[in-house]
Amino acid sequence: MQSNDELDEKLWKYHNTQINYIITQFGIVIVGIGTLFIAYGSSELSHLKGLIALISLAGSIILWMHTFAACQETWYIDKKLRNSNSDFIKEYHKGITSWRRNGINKFIYYPVTRAIPYFMGYVSIAWLIILIFPDRIPSILIEIPVYYLAVLPIIFLAIFRRFQDYKKFQDYEKNKEKL
Repeated sequence: MQSNDELDEKLWKYHNTQINYIITQFGIVIVGIGTLFIAYGSSELSHLKGLIALISLAGSIILWMHTFAACQETWYIDKKLRNSNSDFIKEYHKGITSWRRNGINKFIYYPVTRAIPYFMGYVSIAWLIILIFPDRIPSILIEIPVYYLAVLPIIFLAIFRRFQDYKKFQDYEKNKEKL
């Protein structure tokens, strides 16, 4: 049977592997998104543009779900590790990452495991808008409000989640003081 320290070490290694995996996949996704946008923009055939946009939408939704699931795993591991007796893990959560919870950073810092799924959601919305409003719309007055409105749900979700995190942190600090 494994000791808690061995288990914590394995969880920590897996946690870091997952974060590195998410970041590496994100880099590949950025290249792929750029390539698909170039392919869409350079195509002169409307049916080919529609096909590229559909494939791009499907791919971005799949990657959105995939990055969200991978991030959920890292959050779960992080939650497990917070209860660890390891000195390093305690120092990591209490000291090394404390800047994230102080001053203005507690409102503006977003972990990469949250920012990447938001970005993938935005890319999915962008491809959906391209499909709904192809370049046949002559009026820029119609397009601009639609594009700005598409960003609002992502911004709302990001702000809402940030305040939820802040409230959880405050509750955590209050409960820690009672112990």
